[in-house]
Amino acid sequence: MKIMTDSPIRFPGLFGDWAITISSKAIDIGNGIYWYGIIIAVGMLLGLYFCMKQAPKYGLSEDNIIDTVLWVIPLSIIGARIYYVLFYLDQFRLADGSIDWAETYRIWDGGLAIYGAVIAAFLTAWLVCRK
Repeated sequence: MKIMTDSPIRFPGLFGDWAITISSKAIDIGNGIYWYGIIIAVGMLLGLYFCMKQAPKYGLSEDNIIDTVLWVIPLSIIGARIYYVLFYLDQFRLADGSIDWAETYRIWDGGLAIYGAVIAAFLTAWLVCRK
């Protein structure tokens, strides 16, 4: 299991060279809720709000937007995991070289890649729009 360590946030050239160190975990329950997850969730909610406000301009209903989001979010999580597993496949190999398939599903041990989520979200939205 990967442990995310706290690292300083630096602002070079902004009123001098200063750094602050904040815990990477926002809430320490279970495996923890990390700040980057909160930031991504807030970004998704703001994007959803913006899309719902713009939907009537393009002849869409708010239900169309919600239906799309209900497909995009879970498939993005799956896409993020697939991307991570493909690019770090050696981490999932057993001693004999075979892949430990049970380990590839354990997202709570870390290993989601935002690029995979974006690709999956784009493809899902494209398929929903085609339908």
